[in-house]
Amino acid sequence: MFIYGDSCLSDVYLPEGFSVKEIAPTDIDKKQILDDIGELQYQVWKNSGMNMSSVANDVMDNIWLDKFDKNAYIWAIYKEKQLVASARLTIHDSIPSLPDAYCYTEYEACFPSPIAAFNRLVVLKEFRQLKLSHYLELIRIKKSIELGAKSITLMCPDYRIDSLMKKKFSVLGNIADDPHYPNIKWVLMRRML
Repeated sequence: MFIYGDSCLSDVYLPEGFSVKEIAPTDIDKKQILDDIGELQYQVWKNSGMNMSSVANDVMDNIWLDKFDKNAYIWAIYKEKQLVASARLTIHDSIPSLPDAYCYTEYEACFPSPIAAFNRLVVLKEFRQLKLSHYLELIRIKKSIELGAKSITLMCPDYRIDSLMKKKFSVLGNIADDPHYPNIKWVLMRRML
């Protein structure tokens, strides 16, 4: 099994015809792009069978954003002018400050801080065979290292375990069935930096 080492992070490329925009927490003119990303997140998760009424407090006009988006690093991938994928990275000093912190109660000792949290990875179905998620994982690992994180956490569907293990992530455990995502078995993973 090939393991992606940190040396490969400088050579991360998108397929031809695609571009990426990084949105930093300090960017002041980001409302429209966040709305576009929130709309993409809503569309992708709804089409995958997520119970969208369970996140109704974070959804407005079919745009799914939450309190973590304004202080996050977010990447948006475009095919020409069409937004086709995005992912988020947030940095935290403790487990209780993480998105979905309730999932981490028995794993608090497993994450030295600062903790990089990877979440909100979405790719439109017709673009999933292009390894855009691979690109977004590697670029977020690189940014986590640059920001001085000591560990990375993410929750992913079980079908992504093998791909993430090749990038030095390890499985910590299964997450109890979540009524938000009735069709998905979730796994908690971490990578030490």
